[in-house]
Amino acid sequence: GGVAYAEHDQRPIAVPRVGTEGPASRYPASLDVVAPGGSMHRSWVGIELHAVTHPCPEDLAILLVHNDTDKFLLMSNAGGCRPLQGTTIRITPLGLPSALPDNEPAAPPHDNFIAIQPSNYGAVPVFPSPAPPGPYTLGLPPANTLIQGSWKLYVTDTTSTGRGVIAAGWSLQHST
Repeated sequence: GGVAYAEHDQRPIAVPRVGTEGPASRYPASLDVVAPGGSMHRSWVGIELHAVTHPCPEDLAILLVHNDTDKFLLMSNAGGCRPLQGTTIRITPLGLPSALPDNEPAAPPHDNFIAIQPSNYGAVPVFPSPAPPGPYTLGLPPANTLIQGSWKLYVTDTTSTGRGVIAAGWSLQHST
């Protein structure tokens, strides 16, 4: 089927909430999905982070949790300090995007849109409570995931070098 947003939460997410390290202002940012095809609707899943600004993407750790049990590490230790300046980040299984590189030059900043695969080049981060403890699966949910239910996005800044914002929130994508 086609692409649809199961839900789009447009509220901004400050990264981190206070200071220059730690969990985001909405931690987690949650979406409750009622599947258009009913409770047994299965699909691939992707997410978009809308209008992300941060000086060092490698400082961002992003975890997606479905129904408090399935835990997917989407991004950590990736991208170096090539700034994001209002960049929409699509993390998707579609179109065979590449991973965000381990380290990128600081200039030029990223364009307004990038599509990536889940990316991690270092130790698995520790997400502060109330995020569930690991182990985490590096990657997106499997292609036949039941999409109905609770989806939680945990975003944390792992170092004290900069602050950022996901200014236009996030969305969960799936087939209709």
